[in-house]
Amino acid sequence: MILTIIIPTYNSQDTIIRAIDSCLECIQDIELIIVDDGSKDSTLKVIKGNYGKLLKLKKINIISTMHVGASNARNTGIANASGRWLMFLDSDDKFKNLSKVLKALKKIKDSSLNIINYSTNYENDLKDESSNVVRARALTKDNLGLKSREKTIWDSGPVYKVFKTNFLKVNNITFPVNVKVGEDLIFNQKCLQTNTKVLLKSDDIYEVIENKNSVTHAIIKQDIINDGIKLVTALQIMKIPTSLEQAFIAKNYISLLVRFIKSDKIKNEIIYSLKKYKQNFSINKPIAIFYNLRSCLGNAISLVGYFVWLKPEILIILLPIMKKIKYRN
Repeated sequence: MILTIIIPTYNSQDTIIRAIDSCLECIQDIELIIVDDGSKDSTLKVIKGNYGKLLKLKKINIISTMHVGASNARNTGIANASGRWLMFLDSDDKFKNLSKVLKALKKIKDSSLNIINYSTNYENDLKDESSNVVRARALTKDNLGLKSREKTIWDSGPVYKVFKTNFLKVNNITFPVNVKVGEDLIFNQKCLQTNTKVLLKSDDIYEVIENKNSVTHAIIKQDIINDGIKLVTALQIMKIPTSLEQAFIAKNYISLLVRFIKSDKIKNEIIYSLKKYKQNFSINKPIAIFYNLRSCLGNAISLVGYFVWLKPEILIILLPIMKKIKYRN
């Protein structure tokens, strides 16, 4: 089996057919593992009613779990994958051209390649395979979201990528089930820390379709500040370069600030939470760190983030203005 497609589902009855159908052109060379995260709707009924023959042939396999989240669902998929390679497909998304991926996999000559990354921002897709290969750690800045969107060639999500199944299993690379926000980033960074070879491709193979109700977009038991602390703590364990760690601490601080602005939390609670974040993490030379975030976040929010970092109490004045001008619920 060349490729396993792992699809986590949760209450996906309205979108799962579109996701599965986008894989069927390559069904002879692939298997689909659908890990249902405790759906309460008719997701499983829809799958069984429309793909009975493929289920009997074991081309589509369903695994049902308790409602824990997308990380657990994806980890279950990895553990049960039998393809030489694997990909992740969100149940509300679809592949644009999976056949291109299969063709690329069949042409690979370098057995030491463990990841293929697709990005429309990658413009140097040369015919010579070796010319498109980089070492994984070189993509850390991309993974942390520290580049402008138009220059990023590695997205922090799990899609747009093909992973060698044995590479993930041998290195025990899984999604962290205790991190509810940014778990994809941590999974990717675990891959990048091995410094394996990554083949870069420029094809547009995947379409993200926003669905706030999906398992991959829902935040289970949302706890903004502790989610943010867990994310940075998980990243620190991997000992990435200090300069990138410091930049990510600042970027994550701004992300938390924006999430708080969009929430219904009161001023004092937000100020207390941001102070708690600062108690856990420090930034050396914050003016330089926040200044350099302008390229990926923009001037205004980077400047605001810097002043709030210095004195969170300034939100007593800024919060009503920011809610009104830009970050509305």
